[in-house]
Amino acid sequence: MEVSLTARLGGPEVGILFLAGVVHARKRLKAAMGGVSLVGLDAMDITLHIGGSITDISPAEPSVDARYFKQQRRLKIFVSIPSAEAQASPQEDVGRRVTEWLVHGLESVVLPRSAAGMTLGPVLSALRRDLKTQDVNGLVDLVCKAFRPALLDLFRGGESFYYCTFVMTGEGHAPFLSAWSEEALARAVDESGEGPEVAADLRWSYADSPYVDFGSEYTEKLRAPFLARPSLQELGVDEWEKEIELRMDAVEQAARQLDAEGAFGAGQRRSRLLVAVESMPPVPSNVDRVARLNDTNSDIFKQWLEEAAEVDG
Repeated sequence: MEVSLTARLGGPEVGILFLAGVVHARKRLKAAMGGVSLVGLDAMDITLHIGGSITDISPAEPSVDARYFKQQRRLKIFVSIPSAEAQASPQEDVGRRVTEWLVHGLESVVLPRSAAGMTLGPVLSALRRDLKTQDVNGLVDLVCKAFRPALLDLFRGGESFYYCTFVMTGEGHAPFLSAWSEEALARAVDESGEGPEVAADLRWSYADSPYVDFGSEYTEKLRAPFLARPSLQELGVDEWEKEIELRMDAVEQAARQLDAEGAFGAGQRRSRLLVAVESMPPVPSNVDRVARLNDTNSDIFKQWLEEAAEVDG
C-alpha cells in the first residue's frame, strides 16, 4: 500500500522545531507500513498540521478528519496539533513525537460511511511496533553511553574480574553497575573476620560488592530518562509488565553491544567473566538473560548457574 506524510507548519518557529522530525517520521512511516495491506485501500495520505504563530487550525485540542475516495481506493487523513501542544513537546526526539501524533490521530479518527467495514488496525499495529523499536533503540544508546566509560574505569585497575552485572530493580529504575573480582573477594573475606566460608555468601552478591554502583557519575545520567518513561499508575498492571520487559530488553541489548565492542575483554579474560543483566530481587528470567550473554559451556557460567541462579521449579 502506498503511504505518504505531508506536513503543514503553522509558523517558522514550528519549522525549526519539527521539520527534521517530520522527515524522520516519514521515513519511519514508510518502513513500518511495508507489507501492510487493507481491503479496499491502495493509498493513504496523511497530512499533519502543526499549529504555530501564523496559522493554528485546531487551537483548542488535537483534531482529526478523514475522507475516503472509493473509486481511487485512497484514504486521506488530516491530523491537526495545536500550537500550545507543539510548543510544550519535548525537543529531544521530535521524530518520535510526530509518530505519536500520527498514532493518536489514527486511534481517534472516525472513518466516513463510504469506508464502512474498513479498519486501520494493521496500520496502528505497525506504527506501535515502530514506536517500541524506537523506544528500545533509544534506551540502548543511552545505556551504552553511560556504561561504556564506567566499564573502562572498572577494568583499568587490572584486577581479575569474574562477575559484572547491570542491575535493575523490579520497579524498572535505571540500571546500575556492580562487579566482583577475585582480589576484591579475598579482601572482603579478610575484612569480615568470619573465615573463608563467607566467600560463598559474598561471591555473587551484587549488594555486598565494594564495586556496587561503580561509575555512578556516568550511570546516574540514566535516571532522568528512565523516570520519564510511563509509570505503573499511567499504564495499569498488564501494560506495566510490558514496559518492564522493554526496559530489561534494552539493557540486555546494550550489554550485548558493549560486549561486541570488547568492553568486557576478549579471549581468556572474557571467558572467565560472567556478564549479567539482572532484576533484583532475583527472578527466574535472569537465567535466560545471563545465558544469552555468555558462553553456556564456560566454567564461569556453570559455576554461577549452580551457585547463584534462581531457577523455576
